[in-house]
Amino acid sequence: MINMLTSSIIPLRFRIDETYLRDKMVSISRFAYEQACKDFMTNMERLVSRNHPVATPYSRLNTVMTALMPALAHPFVYPERQLLVVGEDVKRRPTAAQISDVVRQWGKQWGDLSFGSVVDGSGRDAYRRFLDRLDQPVQQWQDFDAADLFLKLGEGAQAGFRAIPSLLASLLAGKESTIHGRTVIWHLAQDGDYGLAAISQPFLATYEVLDAYSQKLKPQTGTFSYKLEFRLQTQVGSSRPWLHLYVRCSRYVDEELGKKNWQRDVSVKMGVDQARVDGWACSPTLESRPSRRHGLDRPPF
Repeated sequence: MINMLTSSIIPLRFRIDETYLRDKMVSISRFAYEQACKDFMTNMERLVSRNHPVATPYSRLNTVMTALMPALAHPFVYPERQLLVVGEDVKRRPTAAQISDVVRQWGKQWGDLSFGSVVDGSGRDAYRRFLDRLDQPVQQWQDFDAADLFLKLGEGAQAGFRAIPSLLASLLAGKESTIHGRTVIWHLAQDGDYGLAAISQPFLATYEVLDAYSQKLKPQTGTFSYKLEFRLQTQVGSSRPWLHLYVRCSRYVDEELGKKNWQRDVSVKMGVDQARVDGWACSPTLESRPSRRHGLDRPPF
């Protein structure tokens, strides 16, 4: 039993020996269609009069990419807009043709939903040129040794601040630990803009909470998983960043949920043992899908 009134969190941070990162691969691919999107937006703004700017719907694209390509540590997230794949998943990274297929469908939906009457009329030629550019498999991957990325962090190599924590999390996949006498098996999970985290199998916990009316402790049960997050952070006066390890718990919904807490997300972690599209690579990494009012959020296209 865990007494919630006396539990504590101990912060952990470490120095990294770059030799440990040697020969561990990181792949990065910057969004190759950004200029095509900007040109399309410029053309649409000339033809459509609106009181508010229309943003490029990257979040819609990223939701689908993480669902179809679980090997990604993260999709085209702000501000770099570049794909990240680390460790063993480098050999399962999506091809330029596969990325182009998804991007073109995304661009088509963007045009149809946001500028429907225009792309069927005066903006038809600009829309066709836009889709033709998205149809080109021009996405390219750059491969790096993780140790080299780490040594260049001080030179402004921002990609390493996302890649190295995700790589370290990937090294835990399939490994076992013992926590409070429990055998924990670590799995990889996509963790939003941060990349990858390591998460355990679910456990049932019994704990005590203080009843607001009786002022007595009452036992409750709930399901949770241990979660490990890695972050690289700089420190004034230090030539190398610290690796911070955050030990958290992910809670599960054990009963029917009427409404969620204010500004709190509810998501479903999903894993697949076969590719969602024939011929595409598959990865055991868990993806997180947001849950909406009427159930699991469907892919936008």
